[in-house]
Amino acid sequence: MNNYSLSSFILGLAGFLLSCFILGPVSCFFGIILGILALTKKPVGLDKTFAILGIVFGGLGLILYLVLLIFSFIGILLLETFQV
Repeated sequence: MNNYSLSSFILGLAGFLLSCFILGPVSCFFGIILGILALTKKPVGLDKTFAILGIVFGGLGLILYLVLLIFSFIGILLLETFQV
């Protein structure tokens, strides 16, 4: 079993689940990087599945983090605008 693919899956999933915290995007980023490295080594079977899932979960976690970040900035701007 390829260690990069399993690490990619674990980091991608952890980053997705922790995407609303500070360490979530870092974990997602490393999950994506390790998934790409695992796919360059010509994986087969379960290794390929874990690498792809790590990339997918890492990407979804980064997107979720960015959406939460944008909504938080919009909320702060709205609070400052309508402050009584």
